[in-house]
Amino acid sequence: MNPTNFLQFAISQGVTAGVPLETIVILLLFPVVATVIATARHFIGLRGFGIFTPAVVSVAFLATGLRLGLTLFLGILLIAILARLLVKRLRLQYMPNMAMVILVISLGMLLIISGGAGSGFAGGVWGASLGLDKLLTVGIFPILLLVLLTETFISTQISHGLKQAMTSTVETLVLATIGYSILSLQITRDWVLVKPELTVLLTVVVNIFLGRFTGLRLMEYWRFRELLRK
Repeated sequence: MNPTNFLQFAISQGVTAGVPLETIVILLLFPVVATVIATARHFIGLRGFGIFTPAVVSVAFLATGLRLGLTLFLGILLIAILARLLVKRLRLQYMPNMAMVILVISLGMLLIISGGAGSGFAGGVWGASLGLDKLLTVGIFPILLLVLLTETFISTQISHGLKQAMTSTVETLVLATIGYSILSLQITRDWVLVKPELTVLLTVVVNIFLGRFTGLRLMEYWRFRELLRK
């Protein structure tokens, strides 16, 4: 071990000790995904639900698969919107309100899982087309992550309105899909395992550059295009 290969040495020791290689890859690539999300925000103007939410959703997509992940994400958000409309009539305070919303979402997910993983027409044709036939092989934690992220959506809806919440949702899905691509591409997975020190160094350099960037974002060029022409 030396200053140029200390991470390679740690990875080798971890694998020898029985640490799953998938865990090591995700730990190394998660900051890269966060950096890409930060780049999309500073250079393009895609905000989404911050930096942590899209990154976590991309990891959930890695566990579920992109098609099933998108289906669950959109299904959960639809149930959350309907649940909030129902629970809103009770006029509860925020925390009990969210607990009731999560109750409705959990029951809705139970029905989706039961129907999509079934052997009938809904489970065979409809479920397979949406990727729901793979639910039996997916652990509960990716699904719970997507369920718990509805609080961010509802908080945005309460403070900024449904339009802003939907816009942030779409941007989050775009960023999460990009993050999923980075996490799932074999070339990036091989790169971080072979050159982890260089990956960390590049991540640090890019973030320092981003943190000092003060120019306009691409979406701002479009937004203020009339003013810029003058």
